[in-house]
Amino acid sequence: MEALEVTPQETMLNLIGGFWIARSIYLAAKLGIADAFDAQPKPIAQPRKYFRSR
Repeated sequence: MEALEVTPQETMLNLIGGFWIARSIYLAAKLGIADAFDAQPKPIAQPRKYFRSR
């Protein structure tokens, strides 16, 4: 069985991609996005709290 050679560019892309994924998960948790997808029905006015108002 041969060992696969990974180029430095591929290694760097994998590290950067992993960082982006981890950061996205962190941000979703910090913003409470999962809480918006619970099984409870939402009233029509509730989504307004998720958007910035002027």
